[in-house]
Amino acid sequence: MQMPLVAILENDIRDRFLLTVSLSLDFLAPATVGAWVEGRATVLRTTKSLVFIQGLVSSSNVLLMRGSGVYKIAENSRNCLFDPA
Repeated sequence: MQMPLVAILENDIRDRFLLTVSLSLDFLAPATVGAWVEGRATVLRTTKSLVFIQGLVSSSNVLLMRGSGVYKIAENSRNCLFDPA
């Protein structure tokens, strides 16, 4: 799941990198072969240094997976091990 991308866009922190503190995924049901699978992420709370996110994956109104994550907001992208620039 790309839950951090939602937090980056909603909080306008494009110059920051989100480090995973905690990530939990609950697989609830299988998808059928060829089915359209859709994922949605929601930022639950943002503090000065942390973002709390929930994600849901469904297919044909059937919930397939639930995810929750806590991400630390890095000071800037230069402080990360991976720098795409």
